Amino acid sequence: MTECLKYKTGSKGKDKDYITREGVFRYMWMNTELSDNHKEYIYEKYPNIWELQCCIREFRNIFKNHNVPMLYLFVEKYSKNLLKPLRSFAEGLKRDIDAVENAVAYDYSNGFVEGTNSRLKMIKRTMYGRCGRQLLEAKLRYMGYNNNNG
Repeated sequence: MTECLKYKTGSKGKDKDYITREGVFRYMWMNTELSDNHKEYIYEKYPNIWELQCCIREFRNIFKNHNVPMLYLFVEKYSKNLLKPLRSFAEGLKRDIDAVENAVAYDYSNGFVEGTNSRLKMIKRTMYGRCGRQLLEAKLRYMGYNNNNG
């Protein structure tokens, strides 16, 4: 058995070992350790998991190494894949290749701006119909002051 992966012993049969779905996801997404028996069972029972895991690792390596040429090879490879979800993922990347290429090439993120916009929209929605423009402006300024000072 493995420590990183949660497993349950069957209530009727104590000799059976179950791998939880969460355990499989953790193995796929977070590279947690998995016993050889569990790996063998998963790959034998669900052969597509091996291909999916290879896809995940390749995609992560593209971002880790900032390798734009590998991005194009990745898209080309998986746009011809037999698994429809992988093919669809590659086609989606192809449709917005400029943005994906910039995400691979640069470490910049617009997360701060998007978070601020979301906060502003939330305040605007909660105050809709209750106040005028001046009160909304005062509330937004107060929010900005509070976030910067505390």
